[in-house]
Amino acid sequence: MSSVEVANLRKHPRFFFDDPLPAVFNGVEMRVVNLSGGGLLVEHAEAFKVGSSSSVRMTSDALKEDTSFRAKVVWSKLSNTANEKGKLLYRSGLSILDASGETLGFLGRLIRTLGRADKDSMERKRLAFAERQKGYVAPAAEPAKPKYSPEQLLMIQQAFNRLAKSADDTQKYYEQAKLSLVQQDRPVMHKREALAIWKYLGEQIDLDLVQTVVQAM
Repeated sequence: MSSVEVANLRKHPRFFFDDPLPAVFNGVEMRVVNLSGGGLLVEHAEAFKVGSSSSVRMTSDALKEDTSFRAKVVWSKLSNTANEKGKLLYRSGLSILDASGETLGFLGRLIRTLGRADKDSMERKRLAFAERQKGYVAPAAEPAKPKYSPEQLLMIQQAFNRLAKSADDTQKYYEQAKLSLVQQDRPVMHKREALAIWKYLGEQIDLDLVQTVVQAM
């Protein structure tokens, strides 16, 4: 049997951390899941805008060092991983825009001390390619369907954050929501925040679903 050759298009080798490292991007706390010479994969609770750039600050207790460098959000999406409060986290890919020699030295020491090379990456690609060559790809297990889609969750979270900044707006949408329910001959039995968010989103998302998300936040 001939071996299957798969090209490695990744410019920089990637290293994982068994315990994600704390860091801050544009004032938002996050955890670094893996790191390479060109970028990093991070998890965070607050949404990042794709294309935005800011300073990243990383601190290592093991090295007793810290550093900062500029990075740009290349992609960002909601993951299936929740934090201790049950809130789903975002996963984002950041590219390193510029870094000093001191920073590159810090990242190198960090990788050598705590990093674990992603040795299985090429093997996963090779096996997937081999299956495609045989004309068959094993079907992936269908994930359990959540009560709400990631897009709906994102809309509700953003509305919650927006209304949390204005008590007047929250009260306005709350009153409008109550009036709408009365006009529809529906009982007013949901939380004030859920009603305000439901109305703020134009009643596009089921009210019971909004209430479920709000209660988990």
